[in-house]
Formats: sequence, structure tokens, C-alpha cells
Amino acid sequence: EAAAREVSALSTRHFDRRHPRRVTALMLVGLTASYNGDHERSLQASAEAAALAKDVFGAGRPHARVFDARALHARALGNLGHYREAADELVDVVAGVERLFGAANPMVAYYSADVARFRLDQGNPSAALAYAERAASLLASALEADPYTAAIARFNVGRAQLALRRATQALETLSSARDAARQARGPTSPLAMDISSHIALALAQQGKLDEAGREVDAGLAHWRAATGLHAFRGQHHAG
Repeated sequence: EAAAREVSALSTRHFDRRHPRRVTALMLVGLTASYNGDHERSLQASAEAAALAKDVFGAGRPHARVFDARALHARALGNLGHYREAADELVDVVAGVERLFGAANPMVAYYSADVARFRLDQGNPSAALAYAERAASLLASALEADPYTAAIARFNVGRAQLALRRATQALETLSSARDAARQARGPTSPLAMDISSHIALALAQQGKLDEAGREVDAGLAHWRAATGLHAFRGQHHAG
């Protein structure tokens, strides 16, 4: 994040205010701040990036960099709990990308996955499932080559199915997601463990409480030995 801020400062010093590289630099600040959990800073930088991108490339003219900046800003909003605003902005971004690149473009899939995440957090699982299934379908050809992307896409679908209390479907989807996550990052990767906690909930919804308990216990054995952020995720798993 410090390096990204330095890049942003250098771009301000050496380039005209409306230079495209300033948009990129601000987006880097917003992205790295998000990865570091500084969502307020991410929101500030991504808002600047989105506004500048519209100014540089034209608000009324579709451009990939404008969509990227707007999507980054929407994710920052969602990470701070503004779920409806984030999802609404991303729905508009998805529509714009479709008009510019076509409905089958991978960007449609990635942004649709973000819509699914925030619609679910907003409390609208039906809309979340529609976007999650669309993202997974569009990425189907790439899923075998990229198991981590497969895991995230299927996890989004499974979470929405779970929220709709479709436990049998959710269990099948989440089991597939966990297999992909384990293939990509190992059996105790944070993503695989997060999926396991949702598998436990799917089992509980089916009334299989003993199996659900074993899933939770297996996760806790790993989380209790963890430190830092992993330990925090363990508390979520325990809950």
C-alpha cells in the first residue's frame, strides 16, 4: 500500500491532473488499501479514481477503465456495509460492460459475482443466486484451468442457495467449491475453511447435526492453532 501511495504521489507530481496514469495510480491505492483492510482509505481513493476516470475518458462514453474504477468504488462501498448502493452500481457496470464487450465477456462474470455477494449481504438471496449462477456459467470454460476462480464462483452460488434454504443443492455446490479451493490452495487455506463452515450449516439445515458438528470440530482444530487474521476467521467459523 505504501508503494501504491508513492506511485500516486509521483503521478500527481509528474503528470497532468487528467493523465490516465493518475487514474491507474489511484486505483492501485484503493485496491491495496482494501487488501490491507483499510476500507475507508479504499473508499476515498476509489471514489477519486472513479471521478477522474469519468473526467479523463468521458462519463457518457463507455470505456473499460471507467468500468474498472466504478467497480472498485462499488466494492469499497460494499466492504463498508453499503450493500444496496454497491450492488446497484455494479448492476449498472455489468450492463455497461455487456454493451461494450458483449454478454459473454469475462468482465461480466467477475462483476456479476460481486453483485451476487452484495445482494446476498443486502438480504436479497434470489437476486444474488441469479447473478452467482450467471458468473459461474460464464466462467465455466475457465474453471478447470483455474480452480481458485472455480471455488469462488461456486461458493457464491452455494451461499445464495443456503440463504434460500435449498440445503441439498447448497451442499452439492459447496462440496464442489471446497474441492476446487483445496486443489488451488490446500486443505487448510482460508477459502477452503470458510466453505467448510457453510457446509456445516447446509448439513445442519438438513438436520444432520452430528455431521455438521464434525465439520465444525475439524475446522476448530486448525483455527485454535492459528494466529492473527487466521484466528479472527476462526472465530467466524466457530460462530
